[in-house]
Amino acid sequence: LAKLLTSMPYPHDEYYEENVEDKMEAAKSLNLFLTKGTKMHRRIVVNAGVVSKFSRLLEGWNDDKSIIKVALLGLVNILDKERFLVDTVVKEEGLQKLIALLESSDNVCVKSSLRLLVIASNEYIQKMLDGGLVAHLFRMVLSHDGHLDCIPILSTLLRTVFESDEFPIQQAIDAIFIERLTKMLTTNEDE
Repeated sequence: LAKLLTSMPYPHDEYYEENVEDKMEAAKSLNLFLTKGTKMHRRIVVNAGVVSKFSRLLEGWNDDKSIIKVALLGLVNILDKERFLVDTVVKEEGLQKLIALLESSDNVCVKSSLRLLVIASNEYIQKMLDGGLVAHLFRMVLSHDGHLDCIPILSTLLRTVFESDEFPIQQAIDAIFIERLTKMLTTNEDE
């Protein structure tokens, strides 16, 4: 399965459309190995180069986000346990793709991207800040619904950003960010 996934062209290749269904099935099957398999099965999948392949699947699928969701969930399954592999995602320009996915209307894409960005933030916070992460986080917190279903993972990433040496504090104040964070703390007793 890993060979099938790795042998297929990617969105920038001219024949990718005819292989989307095959890629989807290969990615789903590999995810089953990751979720249901033993530690040895995980190692086999990882050693087959699937982290790199999943990272490449994070963009270019137009309106169909299903293959992106499968790739994101696979990366979450792998990186939750083997965080050192975040370097592979970074090499495939995965941070930029994850940050871009924060604009998705698909909740799975947003939550999974946030989760992977939290994992990457320990070593790559500056790269994420340079890639425009702060603007996306501000937008999410200041949005009408406030991405309430993402609050735990969003607040973890926000805290990491706040603790960085390069946090744009004035930009946060200008964006009424502190007011919104304070509002999030409001309880029924306050009203």
